[in-house]
Amino acid sequence: ATNSSLTIVNADSASAGTYFVVVSNNVGTATSLGAKLTVLIPPTINSGPQDIVTNSGKLVKLTVIASGSLPMTNRWWRSNGTSNTLVNTSVFSTPTNSSTGYSNAFTFTTTTNQFYYSVVANSAGSVTSRLVSITIQSPPTITNQPQGVVTNEGATVFFYVDATGDA
Repeated sequence: ATNSSLTIVNADSASAGTYFVVVSNNVGTATSLGAKLTVLIPPTINSGPQDIVTNSGKLVKLTVIASGSLPMTNRWWRSNGTSNTLVNTSVFSTPTNSSTGYSNAFTFTTTTNQFYYSVVANSAGSVTSRLVSITIQSPPTITNQPQGVVTNEGATVFFYVDATGDA
């Protein structure tokens, strides 16, 4: 080529690398130093987080798997419908595997119904997960035990129990 520039249209990860130019004329050749092209990929959420139903006081683990250029940060937010509170910030570091992306989890204990979402960001952009619900249900508890019955043969017998808890 006889141009003094190279234009790459729609640069993507395949375009990344080190570029050199070689110029020559009738009396010699000169090679430039390498110019490195780094293409930053904005984050995408590949899976998660999911809604959870649990008992009060149990550990809850929210997980998001994302891909994009590292370093990526993940911020977990709690939402009550009118305001949002930042509850955890961490950095993606360990790949889940080469095809699914990087995993990031947030583990906590809760005693109330709550809503959470994740914002994954890097220097190329950010993406927000869907809002997920943490629903607290009460386990069943028998409050009135069944009582023994003495009856005559052929009679109809009923046993009763009272219980509390979520259906």
